[in-house]
Amino acid sequence: MSSPRRQAAAAFAELADALDAADVDLPDAGNGWLITPAGAVLLQLRPLTLPEVGELIDALRRLADDT
Repeated sequence: MSSPRRQAAAAFAELADALDAADVDLPDAGNGWLITPAGAVLLQLRPLTLPEVGELIDALRRLADDT
């Protein structure tokens, strides 16, 4: 696995941990990810309800606060 792929996999694992720590119940939230030629990571999410979007936002904020 290339370095960008390892970094993306680690970031997605960190996001999954943040979701778990925030008690966000989003089974199969990510169907996968793709690294663009420019090096950006595209994360594919399944359709989310509005409450799930709010929970995801809270989890991302907690993750940002921890860094």
